[in-house]
Amino acid sequence: MENTKQQILENSIELFKLWGYENTSINMICDACGITKKSFYYHYASKDDLILEYYDAKSSNVLNIMPEIMRLDSYRERIWRLSEFYIDASEWLGADLLRALFVTDSKNGLKTFAPDISGTGGDLSMVFKMNIEYAKLAQESGELNRNADGETMVWLFNTALIGVIIDWASKNGSYDIYESARRAFDAVFLAG
Repeated sequence: MENTKQQILENSIELFKLWGYENTSINMICDACGITKKSFYYHYASKDDLILEYYDAKSSNVLNIMPEIMRLDSYRERIWRLSEFYIDASEWLGADLLRALFVTDSKNGLKTFAPDISGTGGDLSMVFKMNIEYAKLAQESGELNRNADGETMVWLFNTALIGVIIDWASKNGSYDIYESARRAFDAVFLAG
């Protein structure tokens, strides 16, 4: 049963990337998986559920990079690397799927793209809390030159990062998302 659900998820993402989110039908997904619509709807209520689950699964992989993060000497760069993980996931999805994800997420109360730590849960909330702690430690060590508290800086950067990701997707990925995100990061997390 779980294999069928995973197969639906993986095949649908491939189809979305190949044909576009709007152009991929439930019938196409069912044909690619060799299943009936009844089987599809047993596992997922809609295409929207697929894209939300896929992004959540990609995002939960952040735990895999924690050993790399912990080896970084700079608290400021730890914040950047954690943020870069989400930029990687966004770029990998591509502009079309990100736009579909934004629409779906906004219909569901902005649980995925919420800049406020109180509006999220799970691994994303954990990342926000870690970044707040890293911001505080960076301030204490003199690595950051800013009087704002850690939570405010993290909220401000996450808000800016969401803006960069939305803009990048709305412009069909026509510019370097990393460069724009880094500019926002450097503006918020001023080096000491």
